[in-house]
Amino acid sequence: MKKNTFWEFVLKNKYVIIFVSIVLVIALCGWMEKIMEIVFTIGLIILAIYLGKRIQDDEKYINTTLSRKIEEIKEKIDDEE
Repeated sequence: MKKNTFWEFVLKNKYVIIFVSIVLVIALCGWMEKIMEIVFTIGLIILAIYLGKRIQDDEKYINTTLSRKIEEIKEKIDDEE
């Protein structure tokens, strides 16, 4: 092994080492739970915005699809009686 191998490894992976160090400092300071709550909340907000926009854009399609499904269920119930 060369003497410089460790330093070459550090220089090659400096960004990975920096980010792992940041995560460890955050975890040791006890901020991890708060950050996870914030990330989870932001994720839920983004999901709600996406679903709301998706439903708003496809409202006519959803209404016709649900109407058809409801009619099929009513027909099945009538056939069984």
